[in-house]
Amino acid sequence: MEEMMKQEAERFETETQALQDLINENKANLKSQREEIRSQKAWDRFLLCNGTPDPSVQSELNTFTSLSIDDTKNSSTQDVNGTLADVEQALDLINELDEVIALDKQLDLEEGHAKFKQGISSLQELIETKVDNVTFNVMRTAEKFADGDTQNLLIEKESPRVRYSLWGNLAKNP
Repeated sequence: MEEMMKQEAERFETETQALQDLINENKANLKSQREEIRSQKAWDRFLLCNGTPDPSVQSELNTFTSLSIDDTKNSSTQDVNGTLADVEQALDLINELDEVIALDKQLDLEEGHAKFKQGISSLQELIETKVDNVTFNVMRTAEKFADGDTQNLLIEKESPRVRYSLWGNLAKNP
């Protein structure tokens, strides 16, 4: 009986080691696949030649958001259509980061997600800053957008994923 237990323990140890080796091999394959997919996406991004950063590269994303926020805060001429285009671009970058996170989750890899989520937060902050700035600029020059009869301000612009609407009573009438 004792010999049978010893043989069973050895068999169990052998199977456990084989299973662990298989798991390690699969993890290596998954990481390799992820890197291949990311490099293909990087190449596709390079071929676009549109000047947007690779959102999975933290330094590029930080530079892009910092410069965009500074430009926005220093701009007094930002128009609604330009802002909507900038918001669309930021949403595209957020979608790319979401795709990276989703791909990693499919491959059961969680490394680097904190920086991707921080990148999404900085892009959301950029969107907020751009919308706040354009609203400020519109309100500062509200007379240009006023309806002649009602003296109300009404702006409605939209892009494929964003709608910007602003209403204001400029004549102070009920």
